[in-house]
Amino acid sequence: MARLRLLTFDITNTILRVKGSPGQEYARAAWLRGIEISSQDLDRVYRPTWKNLRREMPLYGHNQGMTTWDWWRRFVHTVFLNAGYQGPNSHLDDVCETLWQRFDEGFNWDVLPHSRQVLTHLRTQGLKLGVISNFDERLEKTLKTHNLKKYFDFIVSSVTSNVEKPDPRIFAHALQIAGCRPEESGHIGDDVDHDYRAARDFGMRPFLIDPKAEVLSNLHSDLYKDVREKDIVTDMCQLVDLVLQPEAHAGDK
Repeated sequence: MARLRLLTFDITNTILRVKGSPGQEYARAAWLRGIEISSQDLDRVYRPTWKNLRREMPLYGHNQGMTTWDWWRRFVHTVFLNAGYQGPNSHLDDVCETLWQRFDEGFNWDVLPHSRQVLTHLRTQGLKLGVISNFDERLEKTLKTHNLKKYFDFIVSSVTSNVEKPDPRIFAHALQIAGCRPEESGHIGDDVDHDYRAARDFGMRPFLIDPKAEVLSNLHSDLYKDVREKDIVTDMCQLVDLVLQPEAHAGDK
């Protein structure tokens, strides 16, 4: 059985992660604007607020006439209000500008351990590498800022392709660019639904990055009973052997 020809990567929490935590970065931006708020409270509401707004306004609101800035402004306001902020909305606009600038310039991102080494090694083995990410239009700039863009043959973001994971059309678009079939392609990300299951259902070999073993330690539960242990890595270094094994393709059971 032939090994994979193509491997695509999610970005957030797969290659890049927010420094510290989102709550810490949001609290820091607020402090720079003279607002004191608990980073723990911000972290508590961050993810549910993200999920709710992405469900209500997918593609950063572009199909509803919003700009990406409009979407992020609404998100930041909602996070702070959900965390108990009671000050003027105009102050939150200032916080949003600070956050936008810091993320846009790369200050708030860290490259995850071993990412560069793994990307370098996979390229030397002749694999095509790509990105499939539900990121906004700043993705290429962000990757370039962190000297990561050079590793990838192509970059597909939800905003530039007007479709987002787990929709199979974003995977089809990426594979069309790469000139590869699903059965000779793999995808790795940190989200069970948007990355693992979506790639698997499209016919690609799925891999899940699970650094805290949250999924790995709960494979017996109904929530993850369809996730294979052999597809999970807790460290990016573990990915190399899985990808380069001849049997590591979508048809492997």
